[in-house]
Amino acid sequence: MSTRLSTAPAATAPAEHLVQSLHFEALFVRGLQVDAALAADLRAAGFDPAQPQVRYPERVFKACVVAAHRRLYPAQREAEAHRELGRIFLRGFRTTLVGRVVGAMLPLMGPVRLLGRMPEYLRLGDAVLTVKVETLGQCDYRLDCTHSGQAMPHLVTGIVEEALLLTNTAATLEPRVLSPTRFELRVRW
Repeated sequence: MSTRLSTAPAATAPAEHLVQSLHFEALFVRGLQVDAALAADLRAAGFDPAQPQVRYPERVFKACVVAAHRRLYPAQREAEAHRELGRIFLRGFRTTLVGRVVGAMLPLMGPVRLLGRMPEYLRLGDAVLTVKVETLGQCDYRLDCTHSGQAMPHLVTGIVEEALLLTNTAATLEPRVLSPTRFELRVRW
């Protein structure tokens, strides 16, 4: 009796999404003042600020955000700490080469044009984040965000909040988590 070998492709686990080093540079090199203790935490999570790589697995970025939260904002809830880290991320991003180009346009755009460009801006270096913008009324918008992995809604909220401040818009932002991969962000001013 002969055994037939299957010619069907073997099932493989989906490839883990890789995050561009730009994310790490913006937050952990340019945005935060990383001391020896945080640097050790970041290395333990898989990122060495002294020897950056081109790309990292997404789980490393998330682990580094958690490490920064625990080290820098231990008394704050995750939502508050991650939102602050999002604001710091954008400040750091604006000092990168790409960020200087994007950042120079933000004050000229105004909030409506900025929100219209948010799907593009939030995908810089993160092609697995899809954002749809919906106008609910004058000065009232909803961003529907879907991530192929685990979303970081409060980090994104901080990024959008800081970007709006650059357009001289003090907005109220309310994230609503719909699932581990999807959230909505209500933006009003």
